[in-house]
Amino acid sequence: KTYTMMGSNITGINAGTATNDESNLGLYYLAALEIFEVLKEPEYRHLNVHVSLFEIYGGGKLFDLLNERKQIKCLEDSKGKVCFPGLSEHPCHNPESVMELIEQGAESRSTGTTSRNADSSRSHAVMQLKLIKNGGRRKNVEHSRFS
Repeated sequence: KTYTMMGSNITGINAGTATNDESNLGLYYLAALEIFEVLKEPEYRHLNVHVSLFEIYGGGKLFDLLNERKQIKCLEDSKGKVCFPGLSEHPCHNPESVMELIEQGAESRSTGTTSRNADSSRSHAVMQLKLIKNGGRRKNVEHSRFS
């Protein structure tokens, strides 16, 4: 799962077996490449990317992986939209900055030993990517969100 999402280079760096393999960049990086390429188009230049990363741990506890594992809540607003009050959002300007945040968050995840893996995650991590309007009358308003 980690190899598919993060790619062989990041997985290799963590395992000490890194190679410069461009044949498997990982789904996160490929998605980020596509998003930033689309944002170069004139009709999308008014959007900025913000990334959040949180962990769902035993019994539904949520922790912000990019803000010292502060506990957060999952709520629904009056319009039925799911929100996470207190979840930190970090601006990103390129695919590399997205990957840096993912790596930073991965270091904060809860881990434990299993029969198959000496350092297995004990939780689920969720990355949230928001497109925020950066101009006009509705500046700093969420345009869309991907999780």
